Amino acid sequence: MKILVIGYSSSGKSTFTKRLANHYHLPALHIDRIFFGPNWVERDKKVVESEIKDFIKQDSWIIDG
Repeated sequence: MKILVIGYSSSGKSTFTKRLANHYHLPALHIDRIFFGPNWVERDKKVVESEIKDFIKQDSWIIDG
């Protein structure tokens, strides 16, 4: 199962994703958490891209962003 949750800022995506991930026992990836470093500084795009590519190789997952 692969699920992508998208929506506006502060719309509850992360909360919804956590609940779905717990219910279906899926690994979850929160794009904001890997895209931004401390103090909301953008991380290197190649590093972020690599992390996302590695994550989506899994058979099942849920991503929010």
